[in-house]
Amino acid sequence: MYLYYNQNWNKQNFMRSLTVFFIIVFGFGSLFSQNKGSIGGKITDKSNNEELISASVLITGTTMGATSDLDGTYSIRVLKPGKYSLKFSYISYQSSLVENVVVEEGKETRINIQLEPETKEMNEVVVSADVLKATEAAMLNIQKKSIGIVDGVSAELIKKNNSSDGTDILKRMTGVTISEGKYAYIRGVSDRYNSTMLNGANLPSTDPEKKSVSYDLFPSSLIENVITSKSATPDKPADFSGGLVQINTVEFPSNSLIEFSMGSSYNTLSTNRDMLTYASGKYDFLGIDDGSRNLPSTVPSEHVNSSLGSKTIQEIGRSFKNDWGTQKGKMPFNSNFKLSIGDSYEIGEEGKLGFIGSLSYSSTNELRKYERKYFNYSGTWYDYTGSDYLNNILWGALFNASYKFGGNNKISFKNIYNQNTDNNVVTTKGSHFYVPEYREATSLQFTERSLYSTQLIGEHVVTSLNNSLFNWNVNYANSERKEPDSRKYWYSRELDAPESDLRFSMNQATATRFFSDLKDKSYGFSGDFLIKPFEEPSMPNFKIGYLQNKKDRDYAPRIFGFDFNQRKTSINLRDSIFSLPVEDIFQPENINPNFIYLVEVSNPSDKYNATER
Repeated sequence: MYLYYNQNWNKQNFMRSLTVFFIIVFGFGSLFSQNKGSIGGKITDKSNNEELISASVLITGTTMGATSDLDGTYSIRVLKPGKYSLKFSYISYQSSLVENVVVEEGKETRINIQLEPETKEMNEVVVSADVLKATEAAMLNIQKKSIGIVDGVSAELIKKNNSSDGTDILKRMTGVTISEGKYAYIRGVSDRYNSTMLNGANLPSTDPEKKSVSYDLFPSSLIENVITSKSATPDKPADFSGGLVQINTVEFPSNSLIEFSMGSSYNTLSTNRDMLTYASGKYDFLGIDDGSRNLPSTVPSEHVNSSLGSKTIQEIGRSFKNDWGTQKGKMPFNSNFKLSIGDSYEIGEEGKLGFIGSLSYSSTNELRKYERKYFNYSGTWYDYTGSDYLNNILWGALFNASYKFGGNNKISFKNIYNQNTDNNVVTTKGSHFYVPEYREATSLQFTERSLYSTQLIGEHVVTSLNNSLFNWNVNYANSERKEPDSRKYWYSRELDAPESDLRFSMNQATATRFFSDLKDKSYGFSGDFLIKPFEEPSMPNFKIGYLQNKKDRDYAPRIFGFDFNQRKTSINLRDSIFSLPVEDIFQPENINPNFIYLVEVSNPSDKYNATER
């Protein structure tokens, strides 16, 4: 058919001709389609009746077909009357074949179909991983699942807060107050009524006069998390009323690890300022006395008294080093470093061996200025100002190794050693109105605190009993506090004679040397079995366990003072000698029965041994 356009036609004639053309075309199409039929319907999921979008429908033996729309419906049009076979298919569903579908002229045949999800049995795939305990999310999960009231700080938060030791960590926890820079009060209850555990084992005390652990012993880099329990639970020791502090050390990494860091810091109040120090030992930089501060070998193990004879006491007195004096110097920079090495290895099909070793060290120097005043009803009792020149050494070493086998068993060997030492010179000046005197006192002190802990820990999953858990722990810990040769003395003059010379205060209470050694050992074993009798997680579980712990403590303090023989010493001699520097006073020739002599101030009852079971 042709549509002829004559330029002489007007627009109206053209539109009439175009309309006639479309009527003819669609009229023939309608007449043609009246001889055809179609197939349509809906495709759904048999398991939940949900519509399947973009499912395929194919007429077998041809290339004709369709896909389902957003409602799961499909339609195949313009088919000759007859019988057809349809194949329905969809990804991850079983295909379906419908045969003998009859198509009639001018009609739509409805075929609704439901496809079944396709399932295939595959080999078992086991994905296993260690539970992370060093993150904030892990700590929140521990708190949520705990049956008691707990608070915790993770290694992730420790790094964010730049905490240096266990004391810094604890003071950020709710309800915890730090006393003397190292002890913890929980819920207002003193350290005497709190307990501490390391990796699930009890820790011995580091103080000779009370049941307490010094938390500044633990470098923060060796800690994975710290948890405080403020309510008792049956699976924890019940020897606390304030709180239980649980310290957990770092585990081995999943990949190779080598980390090293070094740093230095400057304190505007102390670095490069004038300071006082005294003769030191070879290993003071490690916070370990080299033996130069030990009691002289001439000092007997029994109490020193007059029964030994004046000559023997003179020899003992002269055997003490004449190292009372101080030296001037400059306070150095603070320094620190940390080294960590770890790795893990696959052993066989289900075995894995991992380890981590870590060493951290810091040397911190401080200058502390202080004022001390005491008042009573009659007025001022004393008024002192002073300076404390302090060098603190804190270092720790850790080695942990774990072996996993059988997919459900883990044996761990955990070791940690920490050393914290304060080496300080304290000078005090001021007026004592009760005596009354003006005094200038000096104290030289070296205090070592160390802690060693070793543990063998087992964790086992009983798969035959709904993944019940059996854990055990064999442990040993040893804490030690040494204070070798702490020296204290002072010079004084009358309060109303400011122009007079200072004189050494020579008596057994003011010129002293103190030696002490505290050893506290702990031995323990524990085992607990978490029984899961039901498969449903919402059902109750049962836990049984056993714990045995023994502590042995040995404390041996000795105090020696120096006095002078007033009956055999002239006032002129006293004035001339006691006005000299301290090391000139304690020259060996001045130590004799007629002038300066040694007195042991300590009592035999000061020493004790104790056992706790």
